[in-house]
Amino acid sequence: MADDKYLQYIPSTWTGCNNKGIFFEIDLIWDMMVISMLNYQADEFMEAVLGHHGSAKHLIRGLFSKTTLQNDPLSSQESSLLDRGVITPVSSDDDLPDDSTNDEKDTFIRFKEYIINHPSIQKASDISLAHPSEQLEAFLLAHLTHSTDDSRFAQLSGHDSDFPVTFPASRNYWDWVRSISAVHTSCPYSWDWVSCRMTSERGDEPFPTALTKYLSAELGQHLAVMCRMYNSYGSLARDKAEGNLNSMDFPEFEDCGVIPMSSDATEKQTSAELQERRGALMEMAEYGRECLLIVKARLRPLLDEGLRGVLDVFVNVTDLYGQIYIARDIASRMV
Repeated sequence: MADDKYLQYIPSTWTGCNNKGIFFEIDLIWDMMVISMLNYQADEFMEAVLGHHGSAKHLIRGLFSKTTLQNDPLSSQESSLLDRGVITPVSSDDDLPDDSTNDEKDTFIRFKEYIINHPSIQKASDISLAHPSEQLEAFLLAHLTHSTDDSRFAQLSGHDSDFPVTFPASRNYWDWVRSISAVHTSCPYSWDWVSCRMTSERGDEPFPTALTKYLSAELGQHLAVMCRMYNSYGSLARDKAEGNLNSMDFPEFEDCGVIPMSSDATEKQTSAELQERRGALMEMAEYGRECLLIVKARLRPLLDEGLRGVLDVFVNVTDLYGQIYIARDIASRMV
């Protein structure tokens, strides 16, 4: 595995965005820097250690079913993720699977316990705590589904060549980028977590009304989609080398080229095709960014001062990472 370049960026992105007139307490910025680091490390662990290991799905579901928040029937969030194939139900959650190693179990347990039982959110209401818990579970399970897609893509002939390859996806790009791939970014659970943290001391819900709940969920969704698109734009070379599925491998991008590609296409034709695909993806990402700013403008006046500040910093940090990915890929290479 290559060096962890993201470690160079995490402190500067959070402190830099915090210094744009917000000036949060050091503990809050530190917490978000640690969670950012853990999200990258979770990505590395899931890709390098687990892959699409079948028992890991049962392990994760069993682990989250043991929390008191998961004793109730499936929430609408979980039901939606089940319908979209992001998470898969298991027949019994009484025990963690025997075929998972102790190291795997310990890693998942420590990661989950750090996030969900963090001292900063323990005074939050049960309703507030339920959201980051559900989203964290979905985040881990989406990694496994994503790894399965990557494995399928890596088996395609020519996936590692410069020539564009089309992935025979079971869902269209619009659905994929808003479900599995969006949850996979960690934006939804991280946004729910920091929102929960800001109101934990009072025991209040961060978004108490129907409208603020809806707009908050929309904000997390748009952040995740935008982040995925910018990431795909900047990580094409790494994804090719590692056999990872990229946004531009979906059938919708096949029609971007002016001239249909042939198996004996020249280097110039191949380069032109890739540029067409990148251009289409960038337009989608910029459209997503416009939608994000509209939602933010509607949500911001409805929040208290502290949560407005968190909203500004979180959106700015996520947007900054998107711009960094356009300029350079900062994720660790697996090969």
